[in-house]
Amino acid sequence: TAKKAITQEDTCYLVEGYTDVISLYQAGVENVVASSGTSLTEGQIRLIKRFTENVTILYDGDAAGLKASFRGIDMILKEGMNVRVVLFPQGEDPDSYAKNHTSEELKTYITTNAQDFIRFKTSVLIKEVGDDPIKKAELIKDIVNSISNIPDQIKRSVYTKECSSLLEISEQALINETNKILRKNFSNHTNQPISEIEIDYEVENQEKKENVVDELMHWERETIRLLITFGEEMIKVDAIDENEETVSKEISVAFYMISSINSDNIKFENATYQKIADFYTEKINNEEMPTHQHFINHSDSDISQLAINIFTNQYELSPNWEKHKIYPITEDKQLKKAIFNTLFAFKKSKLRRLIIENQEKIKNESSQEILNQLIQEQINLKKIDQQLATKLGRVV
Repeated sequence: TAKKAITQEDTCYLVEGYTDVISLYQAGVENVVASSGTSLTEGQIRLIKRFTENVTILYDGDAAGLKASFRGIDMILKEGMNVRVVLFPQGEDPDSYAKNHTSEELKTYITTNAQDFIRFKTSVLIKEVGDDPIKKAELIKDIVNSISNIPDQIKRSVYTKECSSLLEISEQALINETNKILRKNFSNHTNQPISEIEIDYEVENQEKKENVVDELMHWERETIRLLITFGEEMIKVDAIDENEETVSKEISVAFYMISSINSDNIKFENATYQKIADFYTEKINNEEMPTHQHFINHSDSDISQLAINIFTNQYELSPNWEKHKIYPITEDKQLKKAIFNTLFAFKKSKLRRLIIENQEKIKNESSQEILNQLIQEQINLKKIDQQLATKLGRVV
């Protein structure tokens, strides 16, 4: 049955009529249902969502009712589902294509030509705009309206960045317009004043990008400073024993920090810092513990100079920690607090750097397949970023 096939394939194909369904079914494509975009109801959409969140709409090459179906597809987006579109060659529809090609050719065509709906909609409508600024403004509002239907904030952010590039308009302008729609829709269902509702992220400008880099460099250095200064110190941490019970275990600061960094496969941007991390990893794997003198007398002049600077200058913990009553002392509890906060801040700043780099890739990528991968990666990165922010629990 279609329900079983949709669940197995984790995708539902939507076609215009039952003739298309029969031909596709005979060609081995069973995860298909008949319903044009204009006739979709919320009930039908929610029924499909019970079996999959992925919908691919198959259009015939003439696509006479293409634009008319857009409104119906916005309803699918509103349910938080992922919508892709396949446009068959001119003069073909799913029925004729299935009859004139092998099952493998049909499946390959659908897989290869599936495009994200919002990108597809933008490319279709922008051809009609030309140099007319009024039509372009209407197009932008139309696209923004589709984006505003997406309930997931992270997905909205990713689509906004891509459409900014496609439409050649500032990302912030799209965010502002999206927020207007979201605030209006939200205020229609609540008594909360529109001005008090904050919806989407501000665009990352060049200054913010530079700040992210500066922040990462700061936390890289702070991580290495704590590692070299307190690496030999012992701290107590909670661990799970063979009986799956929580026990207190004493380990070195170096072992804890290096294990935490390596478990997340994090690399330092600064080459000297990475050499130090690699040096610690090698020594710890050999059950050895580097001392201060290892670094001060290191054969690599960059490492030795860094160690000398650390041990000859008076350092304090993060300037903001004092107001949080985290003082620069080596007592176990305070040292652990400093280490935990530094590692979280380091990982978070590293993640923010990766997010910005991935944003740039999304803006410049032309391949739909690679773009889909980048978008999924961006969604995953932002989810991890939110998790880290929750764990960090303080401004550092």
